[in-house]
Amino acid sequence: MRPFAHLAVRTAYSLRDGAVRPEALAAAVADRGMGAVGIADHDGLYGAVRLARACARHGVRPVLGASLALAEERDRPGWAHARHGRVRPEDVEPLYPWARAWVEWVSCSYLAAWLDAAEGAVFVPPDEESLRILLEFHMLEKCVYEIGYELQNRPDWLETPLHG
Repeated sequence: MRPFAHLAVRTAYSLRDGAVRPEALAAAVADRGMGAVGIADHDGLYGAVRLARACARHGVRPVLGASLALAEERDRPGWAHARHGRVRPEDVEPLYPWARAWVEWVSCSYLAAWLDAAEGAVFVPPDEESLRILLEFHMLEKCVYEIGYELQNRPDWLETPLHG
């Protein structure tokens, strides 16, 4: 199996965004042979200690993080972030190479994990060209999902998946 780790899982401590408890997450990661897992709960490290202890029991390395709200949108109390004023227009262009590298890395990680999980299944095409088309479809499907998510939850962030 190729090395892979989820690095931004939202646990049950991220209201409206996550459902998995740290113990179940560590067990699932260990069962799948992954060596690490990362959490990024909203606005705090509420599940960090529980995840670290559970990972120690299961032989998994925890990666601890948080997704912090830097500004609050008045019409969405709680976890939503305001985009206005966070990035200066003159800073956008220099960020494109870094964003492109991130998109490439995420795409490769997603596709590698999918191929590992689907290895030997009857729906995996036998030739490279058909496999390429199938994987491009998966990436397109993911893009459509992200655009839909942003339209429903954070319409002012729509430009992010559109640039991706």
